[in-house]
Parts: sequence; structure tokens; C-alpha cells
Amino acid sequence: MVSHAGRVFGALPPAARSGDDERREAAVAAHAATALRTQRRASRHDAESYQRQLSDMAQVCVLILGRFTDERKAVLDDIRRALTQLDRGYVPILFDFEKAPERDLIESVLRFAGVSRFIIADLSDPKSVPAELQAIVPAHPSVPVIPLIEDSQREYPVSDHILRRESVLQPVVRYRDRAHLQRIFGSEIIEPAERLVARLRPPLLV
Repeated sequence: MVSHAGRVFGALPPAARSGDDERREAAVAAHAATALRTQRRASRHDAESYQRQLSDMAQVCVLILGRFTDERKAVLDDIRRALTQLDRGYVPILFDFEKAPERDLIESVLRFAGVSRFIIADLSDPKSVPAELQAIVPAHPSVPVIPLIEDSQREYPVSDHILRRESVLQPVVRYRDRAHLQRIFGSEIIEPAERLVARLRPPLLV
């Protein structure tokens, strides 16, 4: 306490808030609320846009699985070319590139299988394909799988229970050679694949 000329002075009262201060604080709060709403809308928009992109991919992408020796790779390349030559807008995905470093092979294949219209899997001289199908088929029951094999070979026994699933075309398509595969490509691979797509993904009722 300080006295002066008989008068006592205490601590000064807090300064009164002016109308300008209150208006500024209200404006800052309103701006923050608007920014938050905008961020939330942008997040929803990004999620919806991403979902649309995945849906669009699942309408056209066809995953091709098989062995990548020179002989078998030539067959897979034939399948890729045949898909692009059809007037259906297919986008073939031949899994012959490096897998993502943070994922193993099966994880990488599963990612592409999930955004595919259907899958063509050559079981000839199998290596990783049976294991890939054992992961893909249960995980993506609405994605048709069209298995094929060179006629001189027998089906890999471990895959028997997978080949009996509803999403897998039965029986396995057999081809004698590359020329024969070209001749039967439309009637025994594409048409059955599209019938499976229609059965496993019926159109939504509106």
C-alpha cells in the first residue's frame, strides 16, 4: 500500500476490455471454427475421392498371376496383349515389377487383387501362385479368379480346396499351347469371367 497526501492507493484494477478486443477475439474464434470445418470437409472429400478411385480401378483392372521364367512369361505377355486388344477397357496388371520394400510378396499381390475386376492365374510350373491364391481367394470373395494351366501339366494339389471356392471358375481352363490359348481366350476366359463378375457383384437396387 502506498499513501500520498492522506490518500491510500491499492493495486490498480485490471484494465477494462474494450469492445474492439471482444470483437477481435470473436473473429479469431470464428476463423478457427471455420478452418476446422473446412479441414473436416476436405478430409471427407479426400476419403470419398480415394474410394471412387478404387471403385473405378475395380471396374477395369485385371490382375495376371503366373511364373516368370522365359517360357511362362511369354504366355503371360500374350494374356496381357489379348486383354488390351479387347474393346472392354481392361487395364491388365502383370505382377512382374519389384514389390514394395515394406511389404512381402503376398501382401503386395493382395493389394492389387483387391482392386481388380477379375484375376487370371496361370498354374503352369507353379511357384508362388498357389500361395498367392490361398491368400487372395478367402480375402476377396467377390473377385473372380480364372485359373488356367497348360494341358500337359496337372493342377497343384495344395490348391484343390481353393479351386472349389465360388469365386473361382471351374473347371480349370486347359490350353495346349500359346496359339490355342489365343483361340479360346474370349470364349473360355473372358466370357466366364464376366459371368462371374455379374454373379458375385450384382447391381445395387435403386
